[in-house]
Amino acid sequence: MGKPGGIEERVRSEADAAAHILDGLAESRRAENRASAELIRGLYALGEFRLATEADIHSQGGEADVTLAQRAVECEASVTLALSRTATRERLIVGRELEERLPAILDAFRAGDLDYQRVRTVALVLSKASDNTVRGIEADVLASARRCSIRRLRERIWAHWFDYNEAEALAARKAAESEERCASIKHGADGMATLFAKMTALEGVECNSVLDEIAGTVCAHDPRSTRQLRGHALVALPHRDEAIACLCGREDCPVRGSGYLGRRRRPHLLQILISAETLLGLASEPATLGDGTVLDPHTARLIAGDARWQILLTEFLDAAKAQKAAADDSSGDTTPEPEPEPEPITGSPGEPRAFRIIARGRTRSAATLPDPNQARTGRNGAGRDVRLSAAIDAFLAAVGENPSLASGIHPDGHGGFSEPPAGALTYRPSAELAALTRATHCTCTFPGCSVPAAQCEIDHVVPFDHTDPLADGWTVASNLQPLCAFHHQAKTMKLWAAAKLDGDSVFWTSRSGLRRITPSSFGTVMVPGNGVPARKNKRTRTPRPTAPTGDPPDELYAPTWWETYIGEYSEYGDVADTDRAAYVPSLGDIARLTDPTARADAIFLRERFLEHRAVVTARERYRPPPF
Repeated sequence: MGKPGGIEERVRSEADAAAHILDGLAESRRAENRASAELIRGLYALGEFRLATEADIHSQGGEADVTLAQRAVECEASVTLALSRTATRERLIVGRELEERLPAILDAFRAGDLDYQRVRTVALVLSKASDNTVRGIEADVLASARRCSIRRLRERIWAHWFDYNEAEALAARKAAESEERCASIKHGADGMATLFAKMTALEGVECNSVLDEIAGTVCAHDPRSTRQLRGHALVALPHRDEAIACLCGREDCPVRGSGYLGRRRRPHLLQILISAETLLGLASEPATLGDGTVLDPHTARLIAGDARWQILLTEFLDAAKAQKAAADDSSGDTTPEPEPEPEPITGSPGEPRAFRIIARGRTRSAATLPDPNQARTGRNGAGRDVRLSAAIDAFLAAVGENPSLASGIHPDGHGGFSEPPAGALTYRPSAELAALTRATHCTCTFPGCSVPAAQCEIDHVVPFDHTDPLADGWTVASNLQPLCAFHHQAKTMKLWAAAKLDGDSVFWTSRSGLRRITPSSFGTVMVPGNGVPARKNKRTRTPRPTAPTGDPPDELYAPTWWETYIGEYSEYGDVADTDRAAYVPSLGDIARLTDPTARADAIFLRERFLEHRAVVTARERYRPPPF
């Protein structure tokens, strides 16, 4: 028997140990919040840096382009953070709201008291509120954010807003009702997808009632849960079914047969890419939808049995590479080489192979499919994605040694042709060429972009010259790629450069030096084996400006307009009250102004500040050393 009090002591000891662990978890959470705050601060700083660059161009008499700066920030940040453009733009909005209008929320975020999800909720909801409203309710919103869940916090923000300015909050609700209404489908893991829709709260209640009504059309013995039944009810709506079939299996089921009302369902409106081996049941490689979503072979065969077929002719890239190597060897030295050790053949049975799509046939009615063979065993060794990642890493390393590889396999955009083939000098590709381009890349080729190719524009990798079509890029398969409208404009603005690689992959380079590779849906990245590494350029140091000689002119220390009317200044003329610099309107602020007088005043104020900053820079060159 243990000593008296032993159990209580053990309980207290374990409670203290658990409390210590929980304290560590809390501190880790706070550290994560602080790191998130630093990330948002960095994004905001990057955006301000780009805008300041355009401001400098404007101050020197050039034409500033705010849109160019915003696109540069969104593209580079999304690639660096491996986020979608929507998620990156959202974080930029959050950063701007925090830095410019929500100082108390920002302080709590940087201290680790608030996580990003709560800060995001506050910033996005209040982004439509006026400055007066934000200042009036920020303290209450911060208090709610410290204790409420995300959903409850959103409701509390609206409650504070309605209480402070009902008319403004009501107008914001009406605007959101028309602007944010949407519906989208996001593909997830395990072959599932998520339907996301935005509607009014009243419409949400109505939809909820309809789902409950359809889910209630089965008997009490149906084995599915209410949650599963609601999922089946939602799928029944697009088919205009008013009930779902009961799966109880009873002969005396009171609702037996009510799931089908005799109405023929609409056929599937899908594009599915499936290999002939899988279609015939000789292989089990999964099929893909037009946007790259994986579809299991069994479902694909079921759909193919009642669909239209169209053959896509392909060429295995390893076979094409071997033929090219053989041709190169036959034209060179005939001295026999020592027989090399045998190596595993790429694309051997059981291992996925890379290929390119070269043509398509006519559409035909579905044929009778044989019964599939027995289930295949798992493949041996690494799969396509593992080998593809290794090839991408190898190519990026090769580009570091030989930057000329970044120009692509056909830098002239002629696809290896000496004479333009039919249609190459016409800007708009044929329907067949456009279809093959979209089949080669299922989505936009920009790194990380998931816009389906069917919704993308067809872009010439090497631009097409309308004045002299023979000179620059031709309209051939190796010079075309699908790009969404946003990233197409980013490429046109030369924020990013693209090049087609051997294997149908696309090499992307940003103006800041970021490098990414987007492989094709079925191809690979081929690393040249005979590339000669170029010598690395020696780093050259930028010469530091020398101190000016002679005495500075007296006019240099005359008070500037900014110093006279806006800010206090020190003996050397730099602004002592740094808070006054916050009143400088950015180019984005100027662009959002609609009143002509206010816009002119903002432009005047910004020009005076830029003049002041140039004078302060000149004064700094004459400042004596601090020793």
